[in-house]
Amino acid sequence: MSYYLYWGKAQPSDEGDSCHLLPYHSLDVAAVGWHLLAPERPLSQRLASQLGLSPDSLRQFLVFLLGLHDMGKFARAFQGLARPEGVELVAPIERLAYTERHDRLGALLWQASWIEWLRDDTLRWPGGDLDHKARRELSETLRVVLAPMFGHHGQPVEAGKLGLSQFFGQDDDASDCEAARQFTADWAALIELDWPVDKLVSPQWRDAFLAMSWTVAGWATLSDWLGSNRDYFIYCQEVMPLADYWPLALGRAERALQDTGFAHPPEPIPYGGLASWFGGESVTPTPLQREAETLPIGEGPQLFICEDITGSGKTEAACILNQRLLAGGHGDGLYFALPTMATSNAMYERLGRLHHRFYTEASRPSCVLAHGARELNDVFMQAVASAQPEDRDYAADDMTATTRCNRWLADSRKKSLLADVGMEPSTKR
Repeated sequence: MSYYLYWGKAQPSDEGDSCHLLPYHSLDVAAVGWHLLAPERPLSQRLASQLGLSPDSLRQFLVFLLGLHDMGKFARAFQGLARPEGVELVAPIERLAYTERHDRLGALLWQASWIEWLRDDTLRWPGGDLDHKARRELSETLRVVLAPMFGHHGQPVEAGKLGLSQFFGQDDDASDCEAARQFTADWAALIELDWPVDKLVSPQWRDAFLAMSWTVAGWATLSDWLGSNRDYFIYCQEVMPLADYWPLALGRAERALQDTGFAHPPEPIPYGGLASWFGGESVTPTPLQREAETLPIGEGPQLFICEDITGSGKTEAACILNQRLLAGGHGDGLYFALPTMATSNAMYERLGRLHHRFYTEASRPSCVLAHGARELNDVFMQAVASAQPEDRDYAADDMTATTRCNRWLADSRKKSLLADVGMEPSTKR
Protein backbone atom coordinates (compact mmCIF):
# COMPACT_ATOMS: atom_id res chain seq x y z
CA MET A 1 0.00 0.00 0.00
CA SER A 2 1.31 3.46 -0.83
CA TYR A 3 0.80 4.82 2.68
CA TYR A 4 3.97 2.99 3.71
CA LEU A 5 5.91 5.49 1.60
CA TYR A 6 5.34 8.27 4.16
CA TRP A 7 7.27 8.96 7.35
CA GLY A 8 5.60 10.18 10.52
CA LYS A 9 8.64 10.69 12.75
CA ALA A 10 12.22 11.19 11.58
CA GLN A 11 15.40 11.94 13.46
CA PRO A 12 19.05 11.22 12.66
CA SER A 13 20.27 8.30 14.72
CA ASP A 14 23.41 6.24 14.92
CA GLU A 15 21.42 3.10 15.55
CA GLY A 16 18.05 1.67 14.64
CA ASP A 17 15.71 2.80 11.89
CA SER A 18 16.03 6.35 10.63
CA CYS A 19 12.29 7.04 10.65
CA HIS A 20 8.95 5.83 11.95
CA LEU A 21 6.42 5.28 9.19
CA LEU A 22 3.33 7.46 9.36
CA PRO A 23 0.77 4.64 9.64
CA TYR A 24 2.67 3.21 12.61
CA HIS A 25 2.85 6.52 14.47
CA SER A 26 -0.87 6.98 13.84
CA LEU A 27 -1.57 3.61 15.44
CA ASP A 28 0.82 4.31 18.32
CA VAL A 29 -1.18 7.37 19.34
CA ALA A 30 -4.47 5.53 18.79
CA ALA A 31 -3.22 2.69 21.03
CA VAL A 32 -2.51 5.09 23.89
CA GLY A 33 -5.96 6.62 23.43
CA TRP A 34 -7.48 3.12 23.38
CA HIS A 35 -6.09 2.32 26.83
CA LEU A 36 -6.94 5.75 28.25
CA LEU A 37 -10.57 5.20 27.18
CA ALA A 38 -10.93 1.70 28.64
CA PRO A 39 -14.67 1.26 29.42
CA GLU A 40 -14.10 0.98 33.18
CA ARG A 41 -12.25 4.30 33.43
CA PRO A 42 -14.13 7.31 34.86
CA LEU A 43 -13.23 9.41 31.80
CA SER A 44 -14.79 6.90 29.44
CA GLN A 45 -17.90 6.47 31.56
CA ARG A 46 -18.37 10.21 31.96
CA LEU A 47 -18.01 10.91 28.23
CA ALA A 48 -20.24 7.98 27.32
CA SER A 49 -22.95 9.14 29.70
CA GLN A 50 -22.87 12.71 28.38
CA LEU A 51 -22.89 11.59 24.74
CA GLY A 52 -25.47 8.82 25.02
CA LEU A 53 -23.11 6.05 23.85
CA SER A 54 -21.91 2.86 25.47
CA PRO A 55 -18.29 3.09 26.71
CA ASP A 56 -17.26 0.49 24.11
CA SER A 57 -18.89 2.38 21.23
CA LEU A 58 -17.44 5.65 22.45
CA ARG A 59 -13.93 4.21 22.56
CA GLN A 60 -14.14 2.66 19.10
CA PHE A 61 -15.47 5.87 17.54
CA LEU A 62 -13.07 8.34 19.18
CA VAL A 63 -10.02 6.11 18.74
CA PHE A 64 -10.75 5.78 15.03
CA LEU A 65 -10.84 9.57 14.75
CA LEU A 66 -7.67 9.83 16.84
CA GLY A 67 -5.89 7.60 14.34
CA LEU A 68 -6.45 10.35 11.76
CA HIS A 69 -4.82 13.06 13.89
CA ASP A 70 -1.68 13.32 11.70
CA MET A 71 -3.43 13.00 8.36
CA GLY A 72 -1.80 16.27 7.31
CA LYS A 73 1.59 14.54 7.24
CA PHE A 74 0.54 12.82 4.03
CA ALA A 75 1.12 16.20 2.38
CA ARG A 76 4.18 16.06 0.14
CA ALA A 77 5.00 19.56 1.41
CA PHE A 78 5.48 18.04 4.87
CA GLN A 79 7.30 14.97 3.59
CA GLY A 80 9.92 17.22 2.03
CA LEU A 81 11.06 18.35 5.48
CA ALA A 82 13.27 15.28 5.93
CA ARG A 83 14.88 12.57 3.82
CA PRO A 84 15.46 9.58 6.10
CA GLU A 85 18.08 7.17 4.81
CA GLY A 86 17.70 3.47 4.14
CA VAL A 87 13.99 3.48 3.42
CA GLU A 88 11.88 3.89 0.30
CA LEU A 89 9.69 6.98 0.58
CA VAL A 90 7.80 9.31 -1.73
CA ALA A 91 9.94 11.69 -3.71
CA PRO A 92 9.83 15.37 -2.76
CA ILE A 93 7.98 17.82 -4.98
CA GLU A 94 9.95 21.04 -4.92
CA ARG A 95 7.08 23.34 -5.84
CA LEU A 96 5.13 22.34 -2.72
CA ALA A 97 6.31 24.53 0.17
CA TYR A 98 5.56 23.68 3.77
CA THR A 99 4.01 26.98 4.85
CA GLU A 100 1.18 25.61 7.02
CA ARG A 101 1.34 23.32 10.05
CA HIS A 102 0.53 19.66 9.45
CA ASP A 103 -2.41 19.79 11.87
CA ARG A 104 -4.12 22.39 9.69
CA LEU A 105 -3.28 20.38 6.58
CA GLY A 106 -5.07 17.42 8.15
CA ALA A 107 -8.21 19.50 8.54
CA LEU A 108 -7.81 20.65 4.93
CA LEU A 109 -7.53 17.11 3.57
CA TRP A 110 -10.51 15.91 5.59
CA GLN A 111 -12.70 18.82 4.54
CA ALA A 112 -11.87 18.26 0.88
CA SER A 113 -12.23 14.48 0.91
CA TRP A 114 -14.78 13.20 3.39
CA ILE A 115 -17.79 13.28 1.04
CA GLU A 116 -15.95 11.29 -1.62
CA TRP A 117 -14.60 8.86 0.97
CA LEU A 118 -18.08 8.35 2.35
CA ARG A 119 -19.46 7.59 -1.10
CA ASP A 120 -16.79 5.03 -1.98
CA ASP A 121 -17.18 3.30 1.42
CA THR A 122 -13.69 4.25 2.63
CA LEU A 123 -15.31 5.40 5.87
CA ARG A 124 -17.54 2.29 6.13
CA TRP A 125 -20.54 4.60 6.33
CA PRO A 126 -23.74 2.60 6.99
CA GLY A 127 -26.21 5.48 6.77
CA GLY A 128 -27.09 5.23 3.09
CA ASP A 129 -28.16 8.34 1.23
CA LEU A 130 -28.92 11.35 3.38
CA ASP A 131 -31.18 14.22 2.49
CA HIS A 132 -29.76 17.70 2.17
CA LYS A 133 -30.52 18.69 5.77
CA ALA A 134 -29.05 15.52 7.26
CA ARG A 135 -25.93 15.84 5.12
CA ARG A 136 -25.48 19.43 6.28
CA GLU A 137 -25.82 18.35 9.90
CA LEU A 138 -23.38 15.48 9.34
CA SER A 139 -20.81 17.79 7.79
CA GLU A 140 -20.92 20.18 10.72
CA THR A 141 -20.78 17.37 13.29
CA LEU A 142 -17.80 15.72 11.61
CA ARG A 143 -15.99 19.06 11.67
CA VAL A 144 -16.74 19.37 15.39
CA VAL A 145 -15.70 15.84 16.40
CA LEU A 146 -12.46 15.97 14.42
CA ALA A 147 -11.43 19.41 15.71
CA PRO A 148 -9.92 17.96 18.93
CA MET A 149 -7.95 15.42 16.87
CA PHE A 150 -6.50 17.87 14.37
CA GLY A 151 -5.93 20.31 17.22
CA HIS A 152 -3.66 17.86 19.06
CA HIS A 153 -0.88 20.45 19.35
CA GLY A 154 -2.91 22.55 21.73
CA GLN A 155 -5.09 24.78 19.59
CA PRO A 156 -8.09 24.35 17.26
CA VAL A 157 -7.33 24.44 13.56
CA GLU A 158 -9.45 25.21 10.51
CA ALA A 159 -8.76 24.54 6.84
CA GLY A 160 -9.93 28.02 5.88
CA LYS A 161 -9.41 28.85 2.19
CA LEU A 162 -6.37 26.65 1.64
CA GLY A 163 -6.30 24.45 -1.46
CA LEU A 164 -5.20 20.82 -1.61
CA SER A 165 -2.95 21.39 -4.61
CA GLN A 166 -0.85 23.84 -2.59
CA PHE A 167 0.43 21.07 -0.30
CA PHE A 168 -0.68 17.64 -1.54
CA GLY A 169 0.72 16.25 -4.75
CA GLN A 170 1.07 13.16 -6.89
CA ASP A 171 3.59 11.67 -9.29
CA ASP A 172 3.95 8.44 -11.24
CA ASP A 173 4.50 6.42 -8.04
CA ALA A 174 2.17 7.90 -5.45
CA SER A 175 -0.74 10.24 -4.78
CA ASP A 176 -0.81 11.84 -1.35
CA CYS A 177 -4.60 11.99 -1.18
CA GLU A 178 -4.96 8.39 -2.35
CA ALA A 179 -2.44 7.21 0.25
CA ALA A 180 -4.44 8.97 2.96
CA ARG A 181 -7.66 7.43 1.65
CA GLN A 182 -6.17 3.93 1.64
CA PHE A 183 -4.87 4.33 5.18
CA THR A 184 -8.24 5.61 6.39
CA ALA A 185 -10.04 2.68 4.75
CA ASP A 186 -7.69 0.07 6.23
CA TRP A 187 -7.74 1.70 9.66
CA ALA A 188 -11.56 1.83 9.66
CA ALA A 189 -11.68 -1.88 8.78
CA LEU A 190 -9.11 -2.76 11.46
CA ILE A 191 -10.93 -0.89 14.22
CA GLU A 192 -14.25 -2.30 12.92
CA LEU A 193 -15.72 1.18 12.84
CA ASP A 194 -19.43 1.43 13.59
CA TRP A 195 -20.65 4.98 13.07
CA PRO A 196 -23.27 6.34 15.54
CA VAL A 197 -25.29 7.63 12.59
CA ASP A 198 -28.30 8.86 14.56
CA LYS A 199 -26.04 10.94 16.80
CA LEU A 200 -24.02 12.49 14.01
CA VAL A 201 -27.04 14.01 12.26
CA SER A 202 -28.44 15.45 15.49
CA PRO A 203 -27.74 19.11 16.36
CA GLN A 204 -28.49 18.34 20.02
CA TRP A 205 -25.84 15.61 20.11
CA ARG A 206 -23.36 17.94 18.43
CA ASP A 207 -23.98 20.52 21.15
CA ALA A 208 -23.40 17.84 23.78
CA PHE A 209 -20.09 16.94 22.15
CA LEU A 210 -19.07 20.60 21.99
CA ALA A 211 -19.57 20.83 25.74
CA MET A 212 -17.09 17.95 26.17
CA SER A 213 -14.74 18.90 23.34
CA TRP A 214 -11.97 20.35 25.49
CA THR A 215 -11.93 17.15 27.55
CA VAL A 216 -11.66 15.13 24.34
CA ALA A 217 -8.92 17.49 23.14
CA GLY A 218 -6.97 16.86 26.34
CA TRP A 219 -7.28 13.11 25.84
CA ALA A 220 -6.10 13.43 22.23
CA THR A 221 -3.16 15.65 23.17
CA LEU A 222 -2.01 13.36 25.97
CA SER A 223 -2.33 10.36 23.65
CA ASP A 224 -0.19 12.05 21.02
CA TRP A 225 2.29 13.16 23.65
CA LEU A 226 2.80 9.67 25.06
CA GLY A 227 2.49 7.99 21.65
CA SER A 228 5.39 10.09 20.37
CA ASN A 229 7.77 8.97 23.12
CA ARG A 230 10.59 7.10 21.42
CA ASP A 231 11.50 5.31 24.66
CA TYR A 232 8.41 3.17 24.14
CA PHE A 233 7.51 3.50 20.47
CA ILE A 234 10.73 2.66 18.68
CA TYR A 235 11.10 3.68 15.06
CA CYS A 236 9.99 1.11 12.53
CA GLN A 237 10.31 1.34 8.76
CA GLU A 238 9.64 -2.33 8.01
CA VAL A 239 6.43 -2.80 6.03
CA MET A 240 3.85 -4.98 7.77
CA PRO A 241 0.04 -5.14 7.74
CA LEU A 242 -1.68 -2.76 10.13
CA ALA A 243 -3.31 -5.78 11.76
CA ASP A 244 0.16 -7.05 12.70
CA TYR A 245 1.38 -3.70 14.00
CA TRP A 246 -1.71 -2.86 16.08
CA PRO A 247 -1.02 -5.47 18.84
CA LEU A 248 2.57 -4.20 19.06
CA ALA A 249 1.32 -0.64 19.48
CA LEU A 250 -1.18 -1.69 22.16
CA GLY A 251 1.53 -3.47 24.13
CA ARG A 252 3.91 -0.52 23.94
CA ALA A 253 1.15 1.87 24.90
CA GLU A 254 0.34 -0.20 27.96
CA ARG A 255 3.97 -0.05 29.08
CA ALA A 256 4.15 3.71 28.47
CA LEU A 257 1.07 4.26 30.63
CA GLN A 258 2.46 2.03 33.36
CA ASP A 259 5.77 3.87 33.49
CA THR A 260 4.27 7.36 33.43
CA GLY A 261 1.60 6.65 36.02
CA PHE A 262 -1.47 6.80 33.78
CA ALA A 263 -2.24 3.07 33.72
CA HIS A 264 -4.20 3.00 36.96
CA PRO A 265 -5.58 6.33 38.19
CA PRO A 266 -5.65 6.72 41.99
CA GLU A 267 -8.81 5.28 43.50
CA PRO A 268 -10.66 7.85 45.66
CA ILE A 269 -12.29 6.93 48.95
CA PRO A 270 -15.24 8.58 50.74
CA TYR A 271 -14.57 11.38 53.15
CA GLY A 272 -14.50 9.95 56.69
CA GLY A 273 -14.11 13.06 58.82
CA LEU A 274 -11.10 15.15 59.78
CA ALA A 275 -9.91 12.45 62.17
CA SER A 276 -9.27 10.19 59.15
CA TRP A 277 -6.85 12.82 57.81
CA PHE A 278 -4.86 13.08 61.01
CA GLY A 279 -4.31 9.49 62.10
CA GLY A 280 -7.45 9.19 64.21
CA GLU A 281 -6.67 12.27 66.29
CA SER A 282 -9.82 14.00 67.47
CA VAL A 283 -10.34 17.22 65.51
CA THR A 284 -13.30 19.58 65.86
CA PRO A 285 -14.33 21.06 62.51
CA THR A 286 -14.80 24.81 62.24
CA PRO A 287 -18.28 26.02 61.20
CA LEU A 288 -17.04 26.41 57.61
CA GLN A 289 -15.58 22.91 57.60
CA ARG A 290 -18.80 21.50 59.08
CA GLU A 291 -20.71 23.19 56.24
CA ALA A 292 -18.32 21.60 53.71
CA GLU A 293 -18.93 18.20 55.33
CA THR A 294 -22.73 18.41 55.14
CA LEU A 295 -23.39 20.53 52.05
CA PRO A 296 -25.42 18.52 49.48
CA ILE A 297 -23.41 17.46 46.41
CA GLY A 298 -25.47 17.66 43.23
CA GLU A 299 -24.99 16.26 39.75
CA GLY A 300 -23.10 17.92 36.93
CA PRO A 301 -20.62 20.83 37.08
CA GLN A 302 -20.57 22.67 40.40
CA LEU A 303 -18.97 25.79 41.85
CA PHE A 304 -18.40 26.31 45.57
CA ILE A 305 -17.11 29.60 46.97
CA CYS A 306 -15.73 29.50 50.52
CA GLU A 307 -15.36 32.84 52.31
CA ASP A 308 -14.43 33.30 55.96
CA ILE A 309 -11.97 35.02 58.26
CA THR A 310 -8.28 34.14 58.48
CA GLY A 311 -7.75 30.93 60.43
CA SER A 312 -11.22 29.56 59.73
CA GLY A 313 -9.85 26.53 57.87
CA LYS A 314 -10.78 27.51 54.32
CA THR A 315 -8.08 25.29 52.77
CA GLU A 316 -9.26 22.24 54.70
CA ALA A 317 -12.88 23.05 53.85
CA ALA A 318 -11.96 23.14 50.15
CA CYS A 319 -10.14 19.82 50.55
CA ILE A 320 -13.19 18.30 52.24
CA LEU A 321 -15.34 19.33 49.29
CA ASN A 322 -12.71 18.04 46.89
CA GLN A 323 -12.57 14.60 48.51
CA ARG A 324 -16.34 14.36 48.49
CA LEU A 325 -16.42 15.32 44.79
CA LEU A 326 -13.67 12.82 43.95
CA ALA A 327 -15.47 10.01 45.77
CA GLY A 328 -18.71 10.90 43.98
CA GLY A 329 -17.09 10.63 40.56
CA HIS A 330 -17.29 14.36 39.86
CA GLY A 331 -13.58 14.94 39.26
CA ASP A 332 -10.18 13.38 38.81
CA GLY A 333 -7.83 15.58 40.82
CA LEU A 334 -7.11 18.73 42.77
CA TYR A 335 -5.60 21.97 41.45
CA PHE A 336 -4.59 24.95 43.59
CA ALA A 337 -4.26 28.28 41.79
CA LEU A 338 -2.42 30.56 44.20
CA PRO A 339 -1.60 34.28 43.82
CA THR A 340 2.21 34.02 44.02
CA MET A 341 5.12 31.58 43.88
CA ALA A 342 5.58 32.01 47.62
CA THR A 343 2.00 31.02 48.40
CA SER A 344 2.28 28.11 45.97
CA ASN A 345 5.38 26.90 47.81
CA ALA A 346 3.61 27.29 51.14
CA MET A 347 0.59 25.35 49.93
CA TYR A 348 2.78 22.56 48.56
CA GLU A 349 4.53 22.17 51.91
CA ARG A 350 1.31 22.61 53.90
CA LEU A 351 -0.60 19.99 51.96
CA GLY A 352 2.23 17.56 52.56
CA ARG A 353 0.85 14.03 52.44
CA LEU A 354 -2.74 15.06 53.10
CA HIS A 355 -3.72 14.32 49.51
CA HIS A 356 -2.87 10.65 50.12
CA ARG A 357 -5.84 10.55 52.50
CA PHE A 358 -8.17 11.15 49.56
CA TYR A 359 -7.31 7.81 47.95
CA THR A 360 -6.92 4.15 48.84
CA GLU A 361 -3.72 3.09 50.56
CA ALA A 362 -2.53 1.31 47.41
CA SER A 363 -2.93 4.47 45.29
CA ARG A 364 0.07 6.66 44.57
CA PRO A 365 -1.30 10.10 43.61
CA SER A 366 1.22 12.50 42.12
CA CYS A 367 1.59 15.93 43.74
CA VAL A 368 3.53 18.53 41.76
CA LEU A 369 4.47 22.19 42.17
CA ALA A 370 4.16 24.03 38.85
CA HIS A 371 6.05 27.28 38.51
CA GLY A 372 9.30 28.51 37.01
CA ALA A 373 11.28 28.70 40.26
CA ARG A 374 10.20 25.40 41.78
CA GLU A 375 13.75 24.06 41.41
CA LEU A 376 14.61 26.41 44.30
CA ASN A 377 12.08 24.69 46.55
CA ASP A 378 14.03 22.06 48.47
CA VAL A 379 10.92 20.14 49.54
CA PHE A 380 9.68 19.80 45.97
CA MET A 381 13.07 18.87 44.51
CA GLN A 382 13.58 16.24 47.18
CA ALA A 383 10.16 14.79 46.39
CA VAL A 384 10.82 14.37 42.66
CA ALA A 385 14.51 13.54 42.83
CA SER A 386 14.23 10.59 45.19
CA ALA A 387 11.93 7.69 45.87
CA GLN A 388 8.49 8.70 47.02
CA PRO A 389 7.32 8.05 50.60
CA GLU A 390 6.61 4.37 51.18
CA ASP A 391 8.02 3.60 47.74
CA ARG A 392 11.58 2.34 47.39
CA ASP A 393 13.32 2.32 44.02
CA TYR A 394 14.67 -1.03 42.89
CA ALA A 395 18.10 0.39 42.03
CA ALA A 396 19.73 3.67 41.05
CA ASP A 397 18.92 3.06 37.39
CA ASP A 398 15.62 1.23 37.94
CA MET A 399 12.96 3.57 39.31
CA THR A 400 9.54 2.51 40.46
CA ALA A 401 6.53 3.76 38.53
CA THR A 402 5.72 6.33 41.23
CA THR A 403 9.13 7.97 41.11
CA ARG A 404 9.22 7.82 37.33
CA CYS A 405 5.75 9.38 37.11
CA ASN A 406 6.58 12.24 39.49
CA ARG A 407 9.83 13.02 37.67
CA TRP A 408 8.05 12.87 34.32
CA LEU A 409 5.24 15.13 35.51
CA ALA A 410 7.72 17.59 37.03
CA ASP A 411 9.72 17.89 33.82
CA SER A 412 7.76 20.89 32.55
CA ARG A 413 4.92 23.12 33.65
CA LYS A 414 2.69 21.65 30.95
CA LYS A 415 3.17 18.13 32.29
CA SER A 416 2.77 19.31 35.88
CA LEU A 417 -0.87 20.14 35.26
CA LEU A 418 -1.50 16.47 34.44
CA ALA A 419 -0.62 15.53 38.03
CA ASP A 420 -3.36 14.31 40.36
CA VAL A 421 -2.63 17.26 42.66
CA GLY A 422 -0.97 20.45 41.43
CA MET A 423 -0.18 23.96 42.68
CA GLU A 424 0.64 26.95 40.50
CA PRO A 425 0.59 30.76 40.67
CA SER A 426 -2.57 31.83 38.87
CA THR A 427 -1.20 35.23 37.86
CA LYS A 428 0.64 33.61 34.91
CA ARG A 429 -2.44 32.00 33.45
